[in-house]
Amino acid sequence: MRLVGIAVVRDERDVIEAFVRHNVQFLDHLHVVAHCCRDGSEQILDALHREGLPISIVRREEPALRKAEWLNELAAESFSEGADAVAALDADEFIKIEDGKGLVRRLESIPEDLHPAWVWQSYVPTVEVLSRTAGSPVNVLRDIRHRLKHERWTVLKVILRRDAARLGWRFDEGAHRLVGRRDVCRVCVIPHSRLAHFPVRSADQFGQKIIRGWHARLIHRPTTDISSHWQHVYESMVSRGTATPQLLRRIAADYQRSSGDWDSVCERDLVEDPMDVSNVDTRALPFASVSSRQVSARL
Repeated sequence: MRLVGIAVVRDERDVIEAFVRHNVQFLDHLHVVAHCCRDGSEQILDALHREGLPISIVRREEPALRKAEWLNELAAESFSEGADAVAALDADEFIKIEDGKGLVRRLESIPEDLHPAWVWQSYVPTVEVLSRTAGSPVNVLRDIRHRLKHERWTVLKVILRRDAARLGWRFDEGAHRLVGRRDVCRVCVIPHSRLAHFPVRSADQFGQKIIRGWHARLIHRPTTDISSHWQHVYESMVSRGTATPQLLRRIAADYQRSSGDWDSVCERDLVEDPMDVSNVDTRALPFASVSSRQVSARL
């Protein structure tokens, strides 16, 4: 089975290199749309491509975020190039295999009438990590080591297989389900595999993510029924002007809550479960801790 990843990213300098290096261990290729990147993310992707990693980059400069449209364009391209299955990932998502066995074997074990899906595991930074000064490096794979013991929300990321695409199934905006047919999207969770989710990595990163991301969504679709949790986070951060480490931890632990009233999180809610970085030397990530100007200068 040829498994191809697709992603739409914007200003993810702090995590994009780790995202690519980690996830291509499990993928035959990774197609990335770089949308209006201004922080050096595109240059990092270009450097990884020149290094020989199996990635392709498409630039998009229009202000509106048309994520579902672009994901499905990449999926169609991937299938035309021979992919058997396509996984849509965000830059803050990392594939985990819990028993050391191959991902492809897990996918092939799922019946054809069901759509394979990952379940999120929510990672929560410590107060120490979130208290670092702006510009201080955070290595997501090394520094953020704790996740929720019990997920507060069951969030799926669905994989689209070739036969399903032929039947008319396609990704929705977040790739949390498939749409396009009147049938119910019936899924099967991939056994012994999860998707580690790191939405909050620093105050600066998260503030930029929410402000720019919400504006881009409003340009394309000015309604509040899409990514409603983005709207509440945006309003909260704008009204406060900044966010405390404690608030950011609550958001990370309760990311899907649409009301904006995030539940508290304490140490007993978490378990230490660091990512396996045996095949990714996190000390050697050359771009994660430098500014966008430094990225450009080094390339």
